[in-house]
Order: sequence, then structure tokens, then C-alpha cells
Amino acid sequence: MEPGSQLIYAILVAYVALFPVLNPLGGSLIFHSITYPLDTQIKNKLARKIAINAFLLLLGVLFVGIWVLKLFGISIPIVQLAGGAVVATRGWMIMNTGSRPNTMSSEIICDEKTAMSSSFFPLTLPMTAGPGSIATAITLGAEAQDVPGKLAKTFSYIGFSFGIILAAITVFFTYHYAGYLIRRLGENGRMVIMKLSSFITLCIGLSIVWKGIEGLIELYLYTLK
Repeated sequence: MEPGSQLIYAILVAYVALFPVLNPLGGSLIFHSITYPLDTQIKNKLARKIAINAFLLLLGVLFVGIWVLKLFGISIPIVQLAGGAVVATRGWMIMNTGSRPNTMSSEIICDEKTAMSSSFFPLTLPMTAGPGSIATAITLGAEAQDVPGKLAKTFSYIGFSFGIILAAITVFFTYHYAGYLIRRLGENGRMVIMKLSSFITLCIGLSIVWKGIEGLIELYLYTLK
């Protein structure tokens, strides 16, 4: 594959892989539900901070995640199983909540100091870039490592990085316009989107779990050879 094509392919692969697990639309509903007392300027600042945090977190996982797993002797299928289970559980819990979505920290944020102190935990991790996103970033890093040729490997890492940037920008815009989206949808529309996105989250979590199971089966069959 030509370097330019490799770069574009890597960007698309990373963005398409991260978009559903980040679930920026569903996350924006949760973001709005716990930050609605804040001024618009503070909410926008917080949305920008979360997007930057998510980018830095996933970029770090992309480059060092696979090496951390090797250090502790953890295989990628195990990470997929654990991450997928958490994602599926979160989707199931949100599907069965009432009219207001819950997060790991369901307290309403009412002031700028609390907002900024909560920008990484829990608003970035695990609300925005949770276990599913981390497992996906680790998998992307492993795929980049397996690409033959130094130049192709480099372009894969660059492309995956740009894909993460695009995903973080998407998070920023959906969180930035969360209030406008809620007003346009209305209460019934918000409930429909929330339940639909939580169902998609459940399905994505189960899909990640299945990939982990497939990976473990492949590893087991490989050891039998």
C-alpha cells in the first residue's frame, strides 16, 4: 500500500473504530445532564478540556499501551474481554435508568472549580474515554506494531494519531452543542436518543467481548500446534 493510502486508511480505521465506543452523542446527553447549572462559557471550557484529555489519554495508550500489557503479561484478548464487559454493563445500566442518565459520578456540577477538578475523572475517564476506548486504542497500537516495514509502521501510527484527533474534535463539538441539541430534541427526543445510544453501547460492549473470546480461542489453538 502506498504511504499516502496507508495514512488515509489508518485515519479512517482509527476514527471508525473509536467513534462508536466514545459515543459522543450519548455522552453529550450525560454531559448536559450534570453540567446544566453552569454558564455556557464554563461548559464550553470544560468540553474543550475533556476533548484534550481524551486525546492525550488515547494517544498515550496508542503508543505505550501494548508495552504496558507486555510488562504485566496481559494479552489483548483479556483487555477486550474486560473492557467490553464494562462497556456492556454501562450500556445496560443506562438503558434501565429513569428519565435522567447516570454516570459514574451522578452529582450535578454547579461551579467552575468543581467542573475543572472533575474534567479528567470522571468526565474524561470513564465517562468519555472509558474501558472500551482504551481497549480499542491498545488494539490499534498492536495493529501498528504488526505492520511490516518501518515506513508503513510510521504512517500507521501517524494515521491512527490523526484519527484520535478527529474523534476528540467530534467529542468537543457534541459536548459544546449539547444544550442546543437537547433543546432541539425535546424531552421525548432526548429519551429516545439516550435509550438508543445506550443500546448501541451495550451491543458494542458485547462485540468487544466477542472479539476477546475469539482472540483467546485463537491463542489456545495456536498453543496446540
